[in-house]
Amino acid sequence: MAGAGLSFQPIPNAFLPELYTDAFFAGQFDISQNIIFRADVSVYTDNILGDNILKNTPAYFSLDEVSITYSGFLGTLSHYLSAFVGETDPIGSDLFLRRHFGIPAFGSKITETQRGIPVQRSIRCQV
Repeated sequence: MAGAGLSFQPIPNAFLPELYTDAFFAGQFDISQNIIFRADVSVYTDNILGDNILKNTPAYFSLDEVSITYSGFLGTLSHYLSAFVGETDPIGSDLFLRRHFGIPAFGSKITETQRGIPVQRSIRCQV
């Protein structure tokens, strides 16, 4: 998944507003039938409008999640073992059940985020 958003902030007595951007990329790689690797990164910028739109704009890179999950079966029981850094899906959440069991979404569309960017950041460094 990937997405981007823009935030406008009007400035009194100024011709141009402030414009901030944020974007994210989340990917999942099935290394084997039983091992899944997942990563989620975000990028945030300072005001991109100003004296010179072509100038260097400070940007912040966040590594929101890196995880590896092993899924196995013992008879009719499913077992999952995950190691992760950052945010991960809580057990029982709509997203967790969709990813691990392949069931259809049951969460309300009203409470679903459109930007996909988590509120908390785990690792942040300036680019």
